[in-house]
Amino acid sequence: MHKYSSLLLGCLLAGLSASGWCAEADSAAVEKAIPAKGADIFAHVRPSVVALRTSLTDSDHWSSAGSGFQVDERGWAITNFHVVAEYLFGRDKYALHYRLADGQDGLADVIAVDVIDDLALVAPRKSLAREHVHSLGLPDISRLPAPAQGDSVFAIGNPLNLGVTITSGSYSGIVSGSFERQIHYTGVLNPGMSGGPAVDAQGHLVGVNVAHQVNAESVSFLVPIEHAVRLYQSAQKLSKPLGDFRAVITHQLDAEQARQSRLAFAKPWETEPFGNYRVPDILTDYSDCGAASNQSSDAPPPVERKIISCSFKTSTQPVDGEISSFVTYKYTLVQARKSSHLNAFQLAAAADPVFREGVSSPQSTTAAPQQCQDRLTYAGPRQDLPVRLLWCAQAYRDFPGIYDFQIAVSARKKNDAVLVTRLTLAGFNWQNALGFTQRLLEGIQ
Repeated sequence: MHKYSSLLLGCLLAGLSASGWCAEADSAAVEKAIPAKGADIFAHVRPSVVALRTSLTDSDHWSSAGSGFQVDERGWAITNFHVVAEYLFGRDKYALHYRLADGQDGLADVIAVDVIDDLALVAPRKSLAREHVHSLGLPDISRLPAPAQGDSVFAIGNPLNLGVTITSGSYSGIVSGSFERQIHYTGVLNPGMSGGPAVDAQGHLVGVNVAHQVNAESVSFLVPIEHAVRLYQSAQKLSKPLGDFRAVITHQLDAEQARQSRLAFAKPWETEPFGNYRVPDILTDYSDCGAASNQSSDAPPPVERKIISCSFKTSTQPVDGEISSFVTYKYTLVQARKSSHLNAFQLAAAADPVFREGVSSPQSTTAAPQQCQDRLTYAGPRQDLPVRLLWCAQAYRDFPGIYDFQIAVSARKKNDAVLVTRLTLAGFNWQNALGFTQRLLEGIQ
């Protein structure tokens, strides 16, 4: 499980141990530097790297693998949520294994999770002897200098379970429009490196390896280290393995959808022209948008389609195959080519597949059956534009009060243009979904 993003399409299971910076232990450590060579960085970080594996309780063969790095004298380690998610959701049939750089191994438990930032805090089930603890520590983030774009960054992890390795790249800044402040790492992260540490040339922790862009070269992402610091600090009063983790995740998902909704409702939505219509823009600062058309000079279709499609840049994956904290919207203008002379019935028939496309959701073990309502209503700021509205909701089984919504709106102006609007809200509550729907209907003109 991992936190997803339209940007973050390829998730990495990673392994890592880090040995490093502990500002709490030594205030002078922040000023201390180590040589900026890859070999020295690797030697500095490697002892603290922890390999994490999930296996069936009755088998030694691993099901998934990842990384972590020790951060205190107990051997507690930071990793990604998606590295431990399979174990969390199947503790009756899976075991979580913890292997240190010196070969010491044993079972582990999950102490705390941050599903929004794809982080988890893991502890060895049996106390470690002092000689097996090589804590990288967590920095005092108020004392660390902010990286500059172009600074060297080194990511460490266990790609494809081949052994701990290091890759070098550069800090390319915070991803613009990322709700969770993802770091763009211009370097290679391979499957198995998730949860591993990323450090700068002085050995300071910069972030936690999380994902790479599958359709690009050397475009990867890190979770900023301050999120790991906050998770660790919030867990200091905890001493037992995470109990009702579903309630914890539900609370985190609810808080995130509320934050996104507040941003969306903070000011009126601007609109832009699209054919004979005007359509609303939804949180464009946080979205990637594109356009397409089926027009062709070689074989012009009888019905033309023009499309504007947008989606949020980041998302969350609370369970395998279930994307949350994510919004997409698409406007499709369906119109007859001037020489086609389609009547109203033919145009409506051409628009109907667009209206229904992708609305129904397949049966899922993680979500209840979808429920839909199809009715006629009105759109526009004066509610004077007749539209057809299809409104579907599907509840998450594990997270009460959280739903996926599929919303389709069809409007026709005269007989030569149908506007089909599609809005998907993944991981929202009922009230905020109604708010998005109302804003959407008011914005279509």
